[in-house]
Amino acid sequence: MQEFATIVLAAGSSSRLPFHKAFLQLGQTIAIKRVIETTLKSRSTRSLVVLGSRADSLIAEIKDFPVETIINRNYASGRTGSLKCALRHLSDKLESTAVLIFPVDCPFVSHQVLDSLIDCLLLRPASSTESVWIVPSFEGRRGHPILLSGPVLKRILWLDDDFSLRDFLYNLITSEQSLVQIELPVDSQAVVDNINTSADVQRLLKREGFKCSRLPL
Repeated sequence: MQEFATIVLAAGSSSRLPFHKAFLQLGQTIAIKRVIETTLKSRSTRSLVVLGSRADSLIAEIKDFPVETIINRNYASGRTGSLKCALRHLSDKLESTAVLIFPVDCPFVSHQVLDSLIDCLLLRPASSTESVWIVPSFEGRRGHPILLSGPVLKRILWLDDDFSLRDFLYNLITSEQSLVQIELPVDSQAVVDNINTSADVQRLLKREGFKCSRLPL
């Protein structure tokens, strides 16, 4: 039976911001809580959260959520390293699990987007040998979260922590042709909105109707 695990990536130090983006205040909640709530509303069967920078403070914030928390002590090495930590955690069920990779950078993505990715995979003929990469897109721009399934997940474990996951996936498509890529158009601009800079924060908070009265430390 196919399982779906959502991996929330929140281990980075948010070096381009004057604060850790996971603590960004969004009304009565913060970014990491909003992302976790989204995963729990979806049809994903497991929710994993990878932490690194400010891990102790973030654990205190999310302790009441039914998620599996993973600490990446080497978070500064790169995001792929954090993904590998989560995949190792899933290793005993990796062959029967599809993975949704959900960066905390995209807190406005809805659970409907996650469910659309899941539905897209479920509509394909079942195959234990096929690797699939499903990417949501908005008006022709590709974004996050993405869904990966199949043997490609085990191959990621062999990557260096700082190796670009996107470069690796495109190489499988162009060189080996061992990965099926599906672009899934969605009616949600949130999939292409990343919180990376202070300008991003101001723009997205304004668009989503949140007041930016103070920024976290």
